[in-house]
Formats: sequence, C-alpha cells, structure tokens
Amino acid sequence: MRLMRGRRSGGTGGSRRPIRIGVAVVVALTAACTGSSTGVSRGDLDGTWHWVRSTGGIAGGVRTPDTEGHGYELEFDGDSVVLRRPGVLEIVAWTGYTLGVGEEGSALAGQDVIRYEVSPFGFDEQAIHRAGDQLTLMDPCCDGFTWEFVK
Repeated sequence: MRLMRGRRSGGTGGSRRPIRIGVAVVVALTAACTGSSTGVSRGDLDGTWHWVRSTGGIAGGVRTPDTEGHGYELEFDGDSVVLRRPGVLEIVAWTGYTLGVGEEGSALAGQDVIRYEVSPFGFDEQAIHRAGDQLTLMDPCCDGFTWEFVK
C-alpha cells in the first residue's frame, strides 16, 4: 500500500502521518456519533400536532380518535410540550423535554429520542421521527405503541 510506506532515512516521522490522520478521523467520527445530536430539532416540532392513530400493544390494536371517542393535540413550544384533548379544557400533560440519541444498551439505542421531564405517554423516553407534516413517537417496548400525528 503506497500510503503506508514511510521514509527510512532521516525522515521527520512521515511514516506516521497516515496513522495520525486516521486516528484524527476516527476521533472526529466518534465525537460526531455520540452525545445528544439528533435529526429532529426543536424548530421542527414547534406548533400543534393532531393525533391520527396509535398502533401496537399485545393484541396489535389500532386506536384512532373515532375508536376512542376523542382526539389529542400535542403542542410544542420552545422547551415544553403540552398534550391535551381538544374540545375539552383538559390538559393531559405539560412538561419539559430534550432531544437526543438513545443510549447504548437501551431499547432505543442509536435512534433519535425525545426525553420528557414527566411523561405524557407512560415512558420517559420515546423514539421520534418527523417526515414533512407527520410526526411519529414510538414507545421503547416490544409491545409498545406507535403514536402518529399530523400538523
């Protein structure tokens, strides 16, 4: 391999240059892949989201506003989120949140996640995905629910 050959006579460590560059790249990539970076930002979430359906559970059921007799609105504003039932002056939950990446060893490892101070859905952390005007929240459990919202 031509890059790995170094100078043998009186060099200044030229043979170590490719290794140093390789180590620098690995360190940079590791730093970029850890921490709290996520593909979803607070600005992506701001506004009101309307519940469309939830799927999952042991029976693999489907719940909708029609089957439940009520809907939900999820409103993001800055660093807080409110879950409420529209048409009723009922706030189901009002809490702060952070965005991050699921930790290694968790059910959501490596996925974009939302972490709640107080969970509106029964879990402190859910996987989160946004595509256009669709928002999906997924419980971190094998028989958990997937919640679908539209803006």
